[in-house]
Amino acid sequence: MTPDVLPGDLILRAIGPSLIEIAREDIDEFTIEEHSSLALQASTEDGFKYSVDSRKAKVAFQHKLRALAVSGGPPIMELITQPQPYTTLLDECARRLTAIVSALPAQGNRKLVRVGVVSQTHVDEADLPPGIRQIIAHHEKPWDEPLEHYSLQFGVPLARVEGHWDRCVHTLVKPDDPKKLMTLQFDWQRTFTTPGRLDRRSLEASFAQCATDALAYFEAIAEGGRYDA
Repeated sequence: MTPDVLPGDLILRAIGPSLIEIAREDIDEFTIEEHSSLALQASTEDGFKYSVDSRKAKVAFQHKLRALAVSGGPPIMELITQPQPYTTLLDECARRLTAIVSALPAQGNRKLVRVGVVSQTHVDEADLPPGIRQIIAHHEKPWDEPLEHYSLQFGVPLARVEGHWDRCVHTLVKPDDPKKLMTLQFDWQRTFTTPGRLDRRSLEASFAQCATDALAYFEAIAEGGRYDA
């Protein structure tokens, strides 16, 4: 979003209804993690994390665990969030983000400048999709040997059309410890050369189109067809 200086109290007042919506009468299901003069962060028990500052607003999802006591033994970990498909979580993040951004004060003077869609996956190397295998194989060519561990990051410009341009930052990490899983992160971004409005209807349309285009790119990079061109 275009920059704006908002006190933390005003941000909390704006996103408060979204937090109250998921709270039950008998238990607080959200936590305020940061409440500073110009920023606010909150997380919910169902795994969603809200972050708002002078330049951006973000809703992300991360699974949560809790320790359960066991009679006569060590505690065990229990997953307290609900596993769901990535597309379902993306739609829910967009819904929640629309609610808080459209409620921010002075939204009529601010514009939508950039939208980001991030996918992060922990995966065994044996289960890598073909497109990711091709990227890694390309980096192995100088040595003709498998890479033992690595941290690769590269940003690539994608489509540039009237009104916006796209890019994606790719991060592939293979730890030195063979017992640990790899991490794949794709940070797809759309920057609007003609900034958009922040009313609810405009945000819903922008987020829906960005989600569709980001998912199409994620699928294309995983399938590996770009190497066949």
